Amino acid sequence: MGCSVLWGIALWKITETTRSLPNAGDGVELADAGQTPEGGVCVVIPAHNEEGEIAALVSSLKGQEHPDASFVFALDRCTDRTRAIAEDAIGGDDRFEIVEINECPDGWAGKVHAAWTGFSESKTAQSSEFLVFTDADCRFDPRCLEATLALLDRRGLDFLSLHSDQSSVTWFERCAQPVACMELLRQYPLSKANRHDENARPFANGQFMLFRRSAYDAIGGHSARPAQLLEDIHFARHVRRAGFKGGLLASGGMLSCRMYDTWSAFRRGWKRIYTEAANRKSKRLRTAAMRLRLAVGLVPALAIVGGLSWWPLWNHAETWMQVASLAVHVIAIGLWATASVAFARAGRIPISGLMSWPFGAWLVGGILVEAAADLEAGTPTEWGGRIYDRPDRTDEVNQDGTNQDEADPKQARPAETPA
Repeated sequence: MGCSVLWGIALWKITETTRSLPNAGDGVELADAGQTPEGGVCVVIPAHNEEGEIAALVSSLKGQEHPDASFVFALDRCTDRTRAIAEDAIGGDDRFEIVEINECPDGWAGKVHAAWTGFSESKTAQSSEFLVFTDADCRFDPRCLEATLALLDRRGLDFLSLHSDQSSVTWFERCAQPVACMELLRQYPLSKANRHDENARPFANGQFMLFRRSAYDAIGGHSARPAQLLEDIHFARHVRRAGFKGGLLASGGMLSCRMYDTWSAFRRGWKRIYTEAANRKSKRLRTAAMRLRLAVGLVPALAIVGGLSWWPLWNHAETWMQVASLAVHVIAIGLWATASVAFARAGRIPISGLMSWPFGAWLVGGILVEAAADLEAGTPTEWGGRIYDRPDRTDEVNQDGTNQDEADPKQARPAETPA
């Protein structure tokens, strides 16, 4: 019964969200109707040792159909062949520009500094009316820029971010990655990320952040949050605080990304994401781990096992209680499967690993627990070639007596020791 109630509510929320919100793919129709706003758009890509990814990204950017698009690669302390491969892929396309960065100053996170340097040192970026910040492992549909700009304008937004379509190659991408995304969306549901009132819960994905230039300048751009390891969430919050409107939508096929190609990188990456998403509060991480393992792991697993154990008795059931018990299990499994498939379709996630998602919940729960343990032990975060001290903020109280993220703009400082 608990599984039916839990996943019945989940199915209702997923259905309501997909009904009420468009995805980025819906912007193609708007673009075809001539509703893409006028003005140049510049895509800034910070990249650190991305020789295996850069050529594919260049190819997808070269295919953009927006008539006034430009692209800036901010190569951050690269020690591999990223620049040579990028230049070869770019060829003679004058829409592209490369900014080389040789050092990252103290007090800055590497990606944030690279993004800011790419923007501030590019004349094209400086003159563009719209800015997009993305990652080197992303791939753009040819209509991506047109569609997202049309949606930005139609929805009256100053800032728009996308949840990208994820790859499904390895076992952990099929088993754990959908659950990891599900947990992040539970913490920051699209329905609340797109509100503009006191019930809003702003969120953004650094894989795609589209700004009106006026909003980016007004909140100080990347220079206003130099030490953030998850600058996207802070952008979403500061956009709202400054009185601008932000939104977060599913990509609908306009943007894809393969975040991690090894289990080790997956664990480290999601641990960083969850740590910053929880505002570095270990208690919140442990609570999330327990909730995830119970709701997505244990409850569906028990329903499936219970249903399988009762099924052989169906033809021999002698009492209405036996029939009712089997029916309850069947309904519970059906609601879990239907809600999971609805979530997968909304996020364009392959469902080949659906039956392994309960196990994936235990794995992702372990990442949340590990993130909490690292905070409690004072273990620094290693990312992008640097080491960052990230203190636990569980017991931190703001000056107004609250413990809410929105009231606290404090930023952590990176340690001086390079990774």
